[in-house]
Amino acid sequence: MLTPVGEALVRHLAQDAAFAGIGPVTAGRLWNRFGDDLPRVLSDGDADALASVVGEERASSLVIAWRERQALGDIVVWL
Repeated sequence: MLTPVGEALVRHLAQDAAFAGIGPVTAGRLWNRFGDDLPRVLSDGDADALASVVGEERASSLVIAWRERQALGDIVVWL
């Protein structure tokens, strides 16, 4: 079950065009794998850990997009 933070973060990753290739199912899998640590994994740029869920190419793209939109991601997690 998603927590409020998880629900907001999954929705953010799935709906923001910056995270191309990450839809609701993939975002949910990321949350299921990392839970409350997902924002930290993204902020740390841990593409290797993310690749275990989404593959290397999407993990790299995800890290770049998260860094480019760090402030918005932080707001989503904070809310």
